[in-house]
Amino acid sequence: MDIKELEKELEALKSANVLWGKSLIACGDSFTEGDFTGFVDSEGKSGKESDYIFDKEWGVYKTYPWWIARRNNMRLKNLAKCGGTIAITKEHIAEPDKVERDTRRPFSNLTYKNLGDDVDYILIMYGLNDSFHTNLGTIDDGTNETFYGAWNVVYKYLIERYPTAKIGAIVCNGGLKTEYANAVRETAEKWGIPYLDLQRDKSVPATLGKEGMGEEAYKMRYDYFRVAKNNGHPNLEAHKYMSSYVEDFLRKL
Repeated sequence: MDIKELEKELEALKSANVLWGKSLIACGDSFTEGDFTGFVDSEGKSGKESDYIFDKEWGVYKTYPWWIARRNNMRLKNLAKCGGTIAITKEHIAEPDKVERDTRRPFSNLTYKNLGDDVDYILIMYGLNDSFHTNLGTIDDGTNETFYGAWNVVYKYLIERYPTAKIGAIVCNGGLKTEYANAVRETAEKWGIPYLDLQRDKSVPATLGKEGMGEEAYKMRYDYFRVAKNNGHPNLEAHKYMSSYVEDFLRKL
């Protein structure tokens, strides 16, 4: 096979891949940005100094969106922040003079309006920190001072601003409280947004936990996929493992 035939075959493969060359915006907390505290690689390096867990060219940790973007030649913007919430925190609402509005960098404050113009796919996964630091609210809330309300505010804006973008939500595993998981499901359904349910979807493998798991199975998965004994965040293998079924979800959007 000569060069021209190879190039033609390569172009055919690219055109068959809906993700190839597209842009991906990843939004969320530490489960998306990456928290590798306590990890040390074989060269004794940790954090952003470790090429094993950090991509210095792109300036991001090798979390699940990184694996997806690298495999599919996508342009990645990872806007996730460790400790982040989607809603304004209840601590700020209770004591606005003592707790800054941006303490947990709520996505619905300003970030959701700063995605830029190059937007093909948007993945949003929030709830772990919101479960403890934001007020739940109700499905009809229209302000970002509650968890329900923040999703409503964000979805409305994104649909208006990016009408052709593929938006997907993720119901996180781990320590997400039931009522907050339900809020993610309900607001996604309200706005016609597909969601990947890491807690209840039987077709999705477990990493750090899943609703209905037996105690022994949970411990086996948790021990293997966490960063360290004192850090329950997903490790590199967990992100790599997770990326395959998140990618499958993206392809269906």
